[in-house]
Amino acid sequence: MAAVAEDDAGQQAMTETQPEPEQEQPVAGQTTIRVLIKSSGGKVNIRTGNGTSYSRITAVAPGTTLEYVASAFNGWQAVKRESQVGWVSGEYSEIVNP
Repeated sequence: MAAVAEDDAGQQAMTETQPEPEQEQPVAGQTTIRVLIKSSGGKVNIRTGNGTSYSRITAVAPGTTLEYVASAFNGWQAVKRESQVGWVSGEYSEIVNP
């Protein structure tokens, strides 16, 4: 039992000394990158992954701008809509600066 107690105490000490991860702070003058949805054929699907095989979260109208999150190698853009991150095809989106 003493070995278990010592191990627990060591883990507690390690946990207490580990620094908190740093939060990314906005830089003065930095603006949020946006993605513009573009389509001549109607609404564009926002999906759970970076391909048409993933399920649809929602659809948005052309001209909508969403917060940019990331880009995939296949040209799809991760975007934030409300509190959810989804993916839109690069064929129907364009990264823009405000």
